[in-house]
Parts: sequence; C-alpha cells; structure tokens
Amino acid sequence: MHFHQKIHDYLLNYRKEYNSDFNFLVRQKSNPDDKKYLGGKIARGLFFQGTEDYCFVGLVDKNGGNKSTRSVGLVFKPSDQNFIFTFEIIFREETDENLIEFYKTLASKFEAIEWDNKGTKAVLHIGEFPKDDPSELYKWLDENFPTIRNLALETKIKKIIPNNERFQKLQNNLEKKLKEASIPSNSSHKTENMQDSLFTKNNESKVEGSLNKILYGPPGTGKTYALKQQYFPLYTTKETSITEENNFEIVIKQLSWWEVIAVALIQLGISKVNDIYNHKWVQKKMELSNSKTVKPTLWSQLQSHTVESCKHVKVKSKQQPLIFNKTENSTWEVITEEIENQIPELYDLIEKVNNFKPDANKVIERFKFVTFHQSFSYEDFIEGIKPIMPENGEVAEDLGYKIEDGVFKEICKDAAIDPHNRYAIFIDEINRGNVSAIFGELITLIETDKRKGAANEMRITLPYSKNIFSVPLNLDIYGTMNTADRSVEALDTALRRRFEFKEMMPDLEVIEDKEVDGIMLSDVLKKINQRIELLIDRDHTIGHSYFINVDSAQRLADAFNNNIVPLLQEYFYGDYGKIGLVLGKGFVERIKNDTIEFASFDYENANDFKTATFVLKQVDSHSVMEAVKLLLGIVEIKREE
Repeated sequence: MHFHQKIHDYLLNYRKEYNSDFNFLVRQKSNPDDKKYLGGKIARGLFFQGTEDYCFVGLVDKNGGNKSTRSVGLVFKPSDQNFIFTFEIIFREETDENLIEFYKTLASKFEAIEWDNKGTKAVLHIGEFPKDDPSELYKWLDENFPTIRNLALETKIKKIIPNNERFQKLQNNLEKKLKEASIPSNSSHKTENMQDSLFTKNNESKVEGSLNKILYGPPGTGKTYALKQQYFPLYTTKETSITEENNFEIVIKQLSWWEVIAVALIQLGISKVNDIYNHKWVQKKMELSNSKTVKPTLWSQLQSHTVESCKHVKVKSKQQPLIFNKTENSTWEVITEEIENQIPELYDLIEKVNNFKPDANKVIERFKFVTFHQSFSYEDFIEGIKPIMPENGEVAEDLGYKIEDGVFKEICKDAAIDPHNRYAIFIDEINRGNVSAIFGELITLIETDKRKGAANEMRITLPYSKNIFSVPLNLDIYGTMNTADRSVEALDTALRRRFEFKEMMPDLEVIEDKEVDGIMLSDVLKKINQRIELLIDRDHTIGHSYFINVDSAQRLADAFNNNIVPLLQEYFYGDYGKIGLVLGKGFVERIKNDTIEFASFDYENANDFKTATFVLKQVDSHSVMEAVKLLLGIVEIKREE
C-alpha cells in the first residue's frame, strides 16, 4: 500500500471513530495521460497533493494564492519505521487581506511555529509516529483541530472549511477516479495493482499490467520487439521537454569525479579544496551520488590525476589523464594545455550547461536494457569488485581494484534522484540467467510493497560496498522469456511470485494479409503450429515474426532454410522424421535404404538395420512454392511404394 493511502485510511478512521467534524481534502484531479505518473497520480496511489516523498493533507479549503496548493494542512513524510509530520501554513501569493489576517492569527496559536524569511510560510514541527500506530497523530488532532476549525468559522469567510457535503463529494470523486483506473478503493489493495504501465494495442495512453512484468511465449512472437516499440517510449523524453536544471543533472550524472573537479578548477582558477567542494558542479555531483565521503574523494581524485612534474604530490599509483597540479601554497590548479590536448570536450559540456539549447531531435532515455546469459552474474547486475585497467598503453605496476556498480544498481540510483519520472530496466531472455544468483538478496526488494517509501519498505546492506540499498518505487522491471528454452513453471519460484506474466503467442492477424504467389502465409503458420503442438506442446510453436518480411518466393525459401528448419532441428533433437511430419515431403526426403547390401558376413537379422532415414532438403525460389503446397495439402505426390 502506498503511504498516501495509509495516511488516508488513518484519517478516515479518525473521522469515523473520534471526530465527525474532521473534514479533510484529497487530490481532486488526476490525469490518466500523465507522463510522470502513468495512469494518473491517483492510480499511482497519490491520494493527496504531494509526491512519492511526502503528502499534504489540506485542512482549509483555500489555496493561499496558488491555484494548486492548499494553504493550511498537515505534511507527512515516511522514514524507515515512522511517519514524520508537520503543520504548515502557506500563503505566498495570497492578496486577500482577510485571509492573510486569518493565517497569521492561526499561526499565533502555536508557540513553536517557525516563519520563513518572507513571512508567508509557517511550519510547526510536531514529531513522528510509528507507521502501524497513529495514536500520536490522533492525539494531536484531538488537541488542535478544534482550534483550527473554530478560528476558521469565526472569520465568516465563505467556504473556508470543507463541510460534510464538500468532503463527501471529494471522496466520491476519489472513488470514481479509482474505478476508472480499475483499482479497488479499499485499503487492502496493493501498490502493484496501481502501478500499471503497459500500453494496449490500440491506445498507447491507456495502461494495463503491473510494475514487474515478464512477456513470455514461443520464439518469434515479438517479445523484444514489443519492448522496443511499446515500452521504450514510456521512458523516453525529448530534450525540448526538460528544464535547464534537468539538463544540468543529466550532464553531471554522466561525469566522473575527476571530470567534475576539472570543470570546477577551469571555472575557479587556482583554488583550495574547500573552494572546489563548494563549487556548483561538485555540489550537484555530491547530491546525485549520495556520497558521504566527498572531501576524501576530492583529495584522492586530485592526487591520482596529478601531473608527473608536480613536486608536492608523492602518490605513486596515478590514473590517466594527468591534468592537476598542486602548488607550493597547497592550492590546486588544472593544467589548461593538458585539458585542451586530452579532454577538450569538457569545454563543450560547460557550454552545454551555461547556454542550454534543447535539441528537438535528441531524446533522453530513462531506461537500461540488458540480456541475461549463463555467465551473467550478481557482480554485473548489482555491484562487484573489478580491476582498475591501465589506460593509454600504460603498464600497471600494481594491480588495483574498485567496487563498480552493476546495471541494476545504476538505474536504481538514477530513479531515486528523479522521483517525478518513471524509470525502467528491460531484461531480455531473463530465464537464460541464474536468476536467484543474479538478483541475490534483491529478489525481496523488488516487490512493490517492499520498495523505498512503500508501507513495508525494506533495505539491505550490499556485500561489497556496505552501502544501504533499497529499490525505488518509480522503477519498473520488465523481462522477456522464450518458453522454448524454459517453461514458466521451471522459472525460479521466488521470481515468479514477484512478477506478472503476459503471454505472447503467435498472432495470425499480424500476417493475415501477407501472401506469396497466392499462398496465405497465415495458413502456413497455422498448419505448422497445429502439428508442432500435437508433437510437442504449444510452448514450442513458432512465431509470426518469421513471416513478417516475407514478400517473395526467395524470402520465403530463406525463412524456411535459415530460421524455421533450424528451429525444428533443435526442437526434435535431430529426429528429421518428425520434421517431415510438420513440413512434409517438400522439405524432408525419406530414403528407404532397402537396396543397400552389407558385406559378406553372418549376422542374425542383419536386414533389420535397413530402416529408412530422413534428409533435409534445401528449398529455393523455384521449389519452395511446391513444398509449401505439399505442406498445406493443396497438392499430393505419389506415395512411395
């Protein structure tokens, strides 16, 4: 359950059990086409104003001069085990003198309330309460809500406090929005039911499915194609839609620490480490990396990339490029000539940030794509120890190692620092890897209710870095699996419990209009799959994609020779007779072998070895049409005697 929902349940219960006058405000609008919250914010569980990190429960039905934000309310933020809550009064753009007087009078009723510098926002830090026990919240409401309500009613300002009719109307609207999103409104439904993010065939803005989803089916049914055509666009943004700040973050995320330090020194000139630390680029890198050892990192990077001629740094193990110099005054500088010779692109990055001009043709991808295989490991996916390789022809004197993030950890970090956008990882051939070994302890964290900020949030300590890690709510996980390689039933049980499965079978409609010399390709595929399903099972049928680009006899021959026949060879383990049962005599030749004579030797029942064998026949643009007609039973050839 999303924490917005949990707060909603607690407040409904308080109103029902303790104070029927307690009317509060929920979210009124939810756009199902919202690009940041697929299906709409209410469908994502955001029942109040706010985000994945906080919710604002309005108690006064005025907007403080801002059309979208209520002026008086409670703010809840989830921590590890508790909810932190504050009381806030905000009226930054309000011009009505009566309302301003009310806000100030209300604030004066709370001794510990704190005002901002502009005098238009006041915050009372109340405390926190356990996520499973709202008694402290109820106690505060008992003591303070009557004060808020009575003072508001005394002002005679119309509609300042939501009445019962207004409260019920908003609750009904919430109920309606939930039904439109096909989500049950009771508190028992789980967040994964609200995080549907798959496109339907005819309406890309409509969503179905769930947060963790695997597309499975026989080979050639378009699973990977569906990822590219239908799902990738969900997590792709044109550069024209991002702000300067977004662009700055994107640039910083792509840079290593030494590159950020170099930019800082280019802009600052000769500086001390404290000045470098306070530079805008370094501060943003620190924010995005969640590093707790920034200054040691700065010292380490500066010394590791110091030029050999520097007399004030004695570090032996250095890394390319060597671009920094330490002066006798213990200040640092960047060697301009080295920057221009080795990494001139830094100047382009500075220009890109300082004079941001969005490119309408450039897209920002918020996803990663990876293919599992037998050698893919936990170290590739989460994190592992990797050797530091020498650069530019260097000979390494001492072999060094570093902890390197895997692809899943990288996308998790990207998603965590950008909670307003959805991110995704696409895992092709997920069943080809050792899933339990690759995911390790993270198999639990990917459950929706165990995600960061969820009701049952869980965190782990990673084995190599010892960092605390959790999976953000705004990360979607998709996989594909080929049932001919491994059935769904054989997949890791723990993984199956955490994913929804969407079957993708051969679709005759995709090729229903395709024909070659009067032969309908959909009829060919249907006949082949009927026979395969009888001989093996439906998991080993073949997909429509093998015929999508077939528009001539030569391409049809190529499809059989290069794709379909080799696949059937794999299915039937070299039993070409069964391939003959599927494709017919036009593709498989039966050799009787009854005329073969053995050497002169006495062996009982030697003729029993004279059994028929089968040989595959290569088809070409001339023979393939006759072979296909035999496959379909359109023509017959004389049966062998």
